[in-house]
Amino acid sequence: MAQYVFDARKYPVGTLLSDLGWWENDAGGDFIVTAGGIAADYWRSTELVSSSFMTSKAMYTSYEVLLVRTDQATRYQYVANQILTKHGFRYYPTITQTGGGIPSSSYLNGYMDGGSYVQGTVGLGTTKDVDPGTTAEAIPMASRIKVQTDGTYAQRTWFVTFAFPIESAEDQEPTDWNIEGSTGLAVDTPFAVVTPSTTGAAGTESSAFTYISVGTDGDVAPYPDEDLVLTPPVVQVNDVTGTSATVSWG
Repeated sequence: MAQYVFDARKYPVGTLLSDLGWWENDAGGDFIVTAGGIAADYWRSTELVSSSFMTSKAMYTSYEVLLVRTDQATRYQYVANQILTKHGFRYYPTITQTGGGIPSSSYLNGYMDGGSYVQGTVGLGTTKDVDPGTTAEAIPMASRIKVQTDGTYAQRTWFVTFAFPIESAEDQEPTDWNIEGSTGLAVDTPFAVVTPSTTGAAGTESSAFTYISVGTDGDVAPYPDEDLVLTPPVVQVNDVTGTSATVSWG
């Protein structure tokens, strides 16, 4: 059991998600820390390839993923003066091998397309499908999905609305799930944890997010520590000779 948090606000602009040692992508796609301008820095896909995603380097029999975009969509630009017209997530919960770009016909949608929310599943059994009920396309957005050892999954989406005092995605997370159902996999089937996919059209990518966190094998996907500051180590090289050197960092 373990928990992982990948918060774009904690890393230098230009950091790749694949550099952090947990995700991999054999298809060449990735996510990069992008300067948010008036928004918080965020992860943005480097390739706009339909159904391209990254997977964990290990397999698990259950997991949770939390994805949060902390600012309104109009503050996230793919290129200058081009805002996200689609934003949210498409997720593939039944990938049974590691390595990115693996084809799959089973996924669930939870994204905004203009002023409409698009929700639903393809190739997955569904026992519950309740729309979160908003057309507020620009406001901050969050999503949590869990895949369990018994072959079931559940997902919720919520939109972080203005409140006083100011509340975060964590403060406003509901307890009910929007979508529930069966993955179609046998009990205790191991699978990889995937990132959200991209939509495949410039200016409409659905995988812009501030942070992604993961809980494996029974742990919940946690919220980041807002006060945590990550400081890159300072590398020092001493005692250099023609054939050796002492390297330290701290």
